[in-house]
Amino acid sequence: MPTGYTADIEKGISFRQFAMRCAHNFGACISIRDESWDKEIPEKFESDTYHKKEEINKKEAQLDRLLAMPDDECEERAREQYYSELGYLKESIEKDKKLAQKYRLMLHSIEEWNPPTSDHKGLKKFMREQVEESLKFDCGTDYFEECLTKLKRKTGKEWKEQQRAKLQDDIAYHKNEDLKERERAQKATEWIQALRKSLS
Repeated sequence: MPTGYTADIEKGISFRQFAMRCAHNFGACISIRDESWDKEIPEKFESDTYHKKEEINKKEAQLDRLLAMPDDECEERAREQYYSELGYLKESIEKDKKLAQKYRLMLHSIEEWNPPTSDHKGLKKFMREQVEESLKFDCGTDYFEECLTKLKRKTGKEWKEQQRAKLQDDIAYHKNEDLKERERAQKATEWIQALRKSLS
């Protein structure tokens, strides 16, 4: 039975056409893998511009705005961030406590339930284990409570420095990813050019 790659051999496709069709499935052509086999593989692969155009430019503009930000605005942003984090932590603790209460009520119902036959005892055990595991992993407020005790309000200067460092890290990350993307496109281009030359 022919595969999607071999189906047209019966119709007389050439070795070159078959090789180029199969090339669609290799790493160099990953960006066009889902496209029609009839679509010609490009002579040159272009790098994805997401990191360069979108992220690097956006982060650099944010860094410029941050560095130009007046001290009073930095103080306000630091205050907003503190209260936002404080609200999130308190809300998370409360949410987990409410969920824990619901799990405990369900555990109580499970314990009160009398299985109708001995064959149902395994079901009761399984139900208990499921709720106990969920209680253990879904309702631990320790992390949020620890974060709450460590939370402190930053000065505007501290906030600005933290944001500057984060943006510079983001820029470095996207520059590195952009470089890797350009190298990938270059290697893909070289791979397909070598394949075409070998099929000439």
